[in-house]
Amino acid sequence: MSRTVDVGDDILLSFSTPVLARLHPDYQTINPFLIEAILGRERDCASISKSNVGSWHSPSDFLQWDCAEIASVVEFFSRSVKTLNDYAVGPEKQSGDMDASAWANVSRAGHYHQPHHHPDSDWSAVYYVDDGMRTGDEPDELSGRIEIMDPRTGVSMLNTPGQPFLGNLQFRPQPGLIVIFPSWLTHYVHPHAGTGERISIAFNAKMVNVVPAAKKKKSLKESLFG
Repeated sequence: MSRTVDVGDDILLSFSTPVLARLHPDYQTINPFLIEAILGRERDCASISKSNVGSWHSPSDFLQWDCAEIASVVEFFSRSVKTLNDYAVGPEKQSGDMDASAWANVSRAGHYHQPHHHPDSDWSAVYYVDDGMRTGDEPDELSGRIEIMDPRTGVSMLNTPGQPFLGNLQFRPQPGLIVIFPSWLTHYVHPHAGTGERISIAFNAKMVNVVPAAKKKKSLKESLFG
């Protein structure tokens, strides 16, 4: 469930960090083809060693693979990045292009990813192709979840009613789900506990050729803090 909050011109969302999570509207059609392409590439290509422990990590050439369904995921990713970037910066404040790269991950039982972040990028994302859970698997609430760590070191010391400052974010793998977050956020993936393959696509995006929009009359907030 999502909601939009109009905080007005006199409340600053200071130190807030936007994260987007949404489902691809046609994932049931495209994901089977992506599974076939990724598992086929895994058979032919050795894994790269990054933050992955046990799992297969493809080279960062996913966008050049010969698979028609990749275009649908790239369009979904690009549109979602624009949504998030417009929210963070404001569509009226800048325009530009996006450089992107992507790679595939395949995890089996016990595989995980160590804490890391993605340097030299603005936005990073994971798109879930298969959660790897099969009928009869023992339930594990943390299986394969991505956990995004709260960068505010003191926030865990608070017990404010309603938990308005949240804490670490967790997302359960779900086919068709994309999660996009600022690349500087440290994140990791819990060990996979399913009997199938947990398959995902990771993206990095960097905004380039950014052009500031024409100046307009400043709001009170911009006048005080701009």
